[in-house]
Amino acid sequence: MICKAGKGAPEKRDNMRGGEGTVNIEHFFDILPSGCRLASILNLSKGTSIGEHEHVHEAELFYVLSGAALYNDNGVPTMLTQGDCAITSNGRHSIEGISDEPCRVLAVIITEK
Repeated sequence: MICKAGKGAPEKRDNMRGGEGTVNIEHFFDILPSGCRLASILNLSKGTSIGEHEHVHEAELFYVLSGAALYNDNGVPTMLTQGDCAITSNGRHSIEGISDEPCRVLAVIITEK
């Protein structure tokens, strides 16, 4: 499958997972390969967050493309900046944009077998 730049479906989610503000999501594909539930870019302006939530039998990867975010993994807060990556599996996490420029995060969710 190939997805050309700008062809993914945009989505806006207010108070995503109980977080603050509106997360702008750029989805890559309408149909994903088996085992992949999400492959998207999340745009988090300063103060915008995805609230704490849990993944069961799946893992989520966040890769910061630009900006900075406060990532909380099972109660441990860590600042992530461009090039940083975080993976959570069967645990609770949240993420918040903290830089003046929008934080762009590649998010991928895969199911565990």
